[in-house]
Amino acid sequence: IPAAIKKFESLKKDSGSKHVLLCLVKPMTLLCQATLYFCATNIAMGAVPHDLALHLPKLFRFLDLDGNGVIEAYEVESFVYQQSVKLLCCVYALAVAKFCSAVKKPPRDWKRENDVFKERESMLYWYWHRTSTRFCWWSVVDWLVSVGLVCCATYPWLRLL
Repeated sequence: IPAAIKKFESLKKDSGSKHVLLCLVKPMTLLCQATLYFCATNIAMGAVPHDLALHLPKLFRFLDLDGNGVIEAYEVESFVYQQSVKLLCCVYALAVAKFCSAVKKPPRDWKRENDVFKERESMLYWYWHRTSTRFCWWSVVDWLVSVGLVCCATYPWLRLL
């Protein structure tokens, strides 16, 4: 995936779109890994014998869905699936927040002095130009966007608890 994104990035002429594509590399890698782990975990749960029936101590009663004191195969599969879906959503939210955070930061080689804002330039240039000035209300907007991204990334993790 990183090689494909970098190849596609080399075809773009606009440095703003190149920046967006390069920012996709790490989140896409994270998303692919998380999806593969999710699939592997749930496929492995298919290997649990269907005639599984274990008496549970009181400490593990949260695993018992029907409350009969015996854990069965479908209860194990259901619990693992529910938790893995929640975890996958958490990783997706984290990847989206990382991507948005990386996109809103200008590239390392970008300098405000070299950037002459033109009407035909992208919104990223406009955003970078406005937020590069210290102590203006655009800095407050940039800070609020960053706080919003952190909240969007942490909310699913808090719900996982």
